[in-house]
Amino acid sequence: MRILTRSSASLVVGAAPRRSTSSLGVAMAKVSRRAVLLGFSLLTLCGLLLYSGRTVWGMHQFKQMCADLRPGTAVTDILPTLRKYGISDPLFEYALAHEGRHSNEGESTAWGTHIQAQLAIWNLNCVIVHDESFIRTSKLIGP
Repeated sequence: MRILTRSSASLVVGAAPRRSTSSLGVAMAKVSRRAVLLGFSLLTLCGLLLYSGRTVWGMHQFKQMCADLRPGTAVTDILPTLRKYGISDPLFEYALAHEGRHSNEGESTAWGTHIQAQLAIWNLNCVIVHDESFIRTSKLIGP
């Protein structure tokens, strides 16, 4: 008859292997938890910085675009300026193409339109007043 000792019990088929409770094993577990937490924190921080940077850059580009649409600029130059800054707004393009079709002859008309920034958190608008030939005024509304 064979007597199983504590050291040979882990060798028995079906027995679960013993977990190391040495200080080295505990220290390695703490290090790996800290590494995972640090990695997750760095990933979250990078995501927030990228989103913030993209938003600030988008606001800057939109403000520059509105500044380029100054009084005296031809209305035909509005869409190329929008495309230059990477802004596409199909509703604005449609409105610009179909404005003024119902005006009476001889009337002095000024058409107001606006371009809204495609930013998630800021409400920026560039308001443009034109007379179908040239821009009369343009104004940035927002922060």
